[in-house]
Amino acid sequence: VTTDADVSLAAPAVSHPGIRRALAHLHEHYTERTSLGELASIAKLSPFYFARLFRAQTGMTPGGYLRHLRIERAKMLLKDGMP
Repeated sequence: VTTDADVSLAAPAVSHPGIRRALAHLHEHYTERTSLGELASIAKLSPFYFARLFRAQTGMTPGGYLRHLRIERAKMLLKDGMP
């Protein structure tokens, strides 16, 4: 059984614990609006450093990663017959 909280994408392997926390937050709350400042706070980093480090570790900006999660979830729902 797949719930909204179960996005099939596994979070990428990253070395920084703050980025891991931010990724976990994005995976759990991908349907909600999340600001860069909120993610930086979760990671316990400044917004500027967080954005640079997030991109370096994931290959995407935080906003791009969130869009990617949402698109993958939409693809899963379409595959399961949801209009």
